[in-house]
Amino acid sequence: MLALFSIIGTLNQFVGDPIDCLDHPQINSQLLDEYCWIHSTFIDHSKMNGTMGVHFPAPGIVNHRDGEGETFKVTYYPFVCLVHFLMACLLCIPYWIWMLWENGIVKGWVQQLRSPVIAEETKKDEINRLVQAYKKRFKNNNIYAWIYLFCEFLNCLGVILVIYLLDIFLGYKFYNYGFEIWKFSTNKTEVNPMIELFPTVTQCIYRKYGPTGTIEKLSTLCVLPLNIINGRVYAFLWFWLVIVEILSIMSFLYRIATFCFKWVRRCSLRARATFINGEDINWIIKECKVGDWFFLLLLAKNMEHLAFKEFISSFKKALPTDKISSQSHV
Repeated sequence: MLALFSIIGTLNQFVGDPIDCLDHPQINSQLLDEYCWIHSTFIDHSKMNGTMGVHFPAPGIVNHRDGEGETFKVTYYPFVCLVHFLMACLLCIPYWIWMLWENGIVKGWVQQLRSPVIAEETKKDEINRLVQAYKKRFKNNNIYAWIYLFCEFLNCLGVILVIYLLDIFLGYKFYNYGFEIWKFSTNKTEVNPMIELFPTVTQCIYRKYGPTGTIEKLSTLCVLPLNIINGRVYAFLWFWLVIVEILSIMSFLYRIATFCFKWVRRCSLRARATFINGEDINWIIKECKVGDWFFLLLLAKNMEHLAFKEFISSFKKALPTDKISSQSHV
């Protein structure tokens, strides 16, 4: 989603002008646009309440004097697309870590057992191959499972970090952005938070030396059409990130529960491997460490159900008795 918004913002900058300032008789219009784009524009947050056209030409636009009012510099707009792209990469880090660690092990093991239509002889050969491969990993899968848990933790941490970094990027106004939009939707007397954080009309002061060597300040108004999109994009991002964070935390807590409680592992495996009888599931929960159970769960997700049932039966028969312990494992 962040990558998509990054592309949309980039296209908008190339298709249309991201900023357009009023012409000034003493300054070239293109130079003025570029100057205000690079050196930022501003609005006055103390002048947001009132009637447009009566109290001000646009919200936050006043006869500005240095040191007066609550000036809010609009400095973020040149970097919006880049920030979206970097945040998208940040959220992908847990996935990349897992892909590098897992290295396609499960996919390579079950590639011919994914299809429900497979020759019986081929299925038997593949199951035997899978049994021999899993015998070598049996009781040695805990690190594999803990790495996955760590990546799920990074998912939760990554979303929190993205929210925090976006808050810094937008001058510490993103954290409550969604709440402010909700308040505005129920109370129209409040200032529109989209206009307050993403103004479409701003001011810019161009400073230069005058004929006598004194510094002259030339004020102009600038239109930021890109902020029409940005205000709605960040509103969606706020609610989307909050939902993603809630789901990530719930997923992480569920994964911790499966690692800590056998009855949760039993229910999870039963829901995934519907064709396995209760006796086989109880055997798996009793004899398998949490890493072995997790690896079997991934196999169950990626194999055809009947093939997984046959695999479990074959594995129980092929497992030497000295590999089976009556002790419980965490």
